[in-house]
Order: sequence, then C-alpha cells, then structure tokens
Amino acid sequence: MRIGFLGWSFNPHHSGHVNLSIQIKRKHNLHKIIWLVTPHNPLKDISIYKPFEERFSLAKQLVSNYRFIEISDIEQKLQYTETINTIRYLKKRYKRDQLFWLMGADSLVQFDQWKGFKDIFREINVIIGDRGRYIHHAMRSKVVVNFADREYKKTRNLSGNIKSPIWFYEHIRKDNNSSTEIRKWEK
Repeated sequence: MRIGFLGWSFNPHHSGHVNLSIQIKRKHNLHKIIWLVTPHNPLKDISIYKPFEERFSLAKQLVSNYRFIEISDIEQKLQYTETINTIRYLKKRYKRDQLFWLMGADSLVQFDQWKGFKDIFREINVIIGDRGRYIHHAMRSKVVVNFADREYKKTRNLSGNIKSPIWFYEHIRKDNNSSTEIRKWEK
C-alpha cells in the first residue's frame, strides 16, 4: 500500500488539511492518509494548544466523510514529539508499504530546527504541499539546499516503488486557511 502521513498539531484543524490530503491522494495514488495528531510542537509555546483530546476528537469529526483519512493518536500514546522518532516507528509498523510524509511549505521554512531533520529526509519520502505565501522562503530553506540532490524532478505523478527516499514540491489548489490565523480570530 501507499500511505501518506500528515503530522500536525491540528490546533485547530481546518479545510486546508483536508484539501492537502485529497489532492495528494489523487495525484499520487495513495491508498490512505493517516493524520498524526501530535501532543504539541516542541518549537511552539505549549500554552497555545487546546487539549489533545479535543483536537483529536474534532479532527475525527472533520474527516468522518472521508474514508481514506484515518486519525491517529500514536504520538500521544508513545509520548513522541519529535517527528524522526515517529517516522522510525512507522517504518517498522508499515515495513511492507511505501510511505510518504506530507507537509505544508510553511513547515519547511523552519524545518532545519526540527530534531533530526536531515534524518527525516533520509528515512522517508517527503511531499511538500504548496502554502502560497510561504513557497519562496521554503524553496530557499536550508533543507532544500542540503537535499537538492534528492529532489525528485517529476515530469508526471509518482508510480511504482521508489528505491531511496526522495522529496518534491507539489502544486495544489490553494486553501488559505491557517491554524495560526484561526487562533488569532478565536481570541
């Protein structure tokens, strides 16, 4: 199977998460996408987070009509906050499947601050979804410079098995919702 993992705090979840999931699934023939609701992002102030149970429950409600999207609390159960640990766990659990890490271009801008960021790009295929205003900063980020040799210069959608981890930027129809902006309006 071809499985995509979308790790996010979903604080709050929004239509942009669904939009990214639908488009990547269709474009790259993924069988399912698993949303990994993280306990919290170590790069952000924990006080901005709604309780995990609330975020998890609301994410499940949002995708209840999309059978291909599963919601996982594995990071909460394993008490992981570092993506590299989650990826290594998932690779063991899904060792017969082809795995893809999905993320927005906004995350790529500060990706070099993630613990083990270089290992992430060495361990799993990464699909970076367009987030409009972030793309110019993202494409000049340290990660892109460090891993230019692993960028997949695609001329068509992915098919078949990929032998070593690659990454690429995927143009998707825009959904300008942002958890950060939604939190500002909630105050």
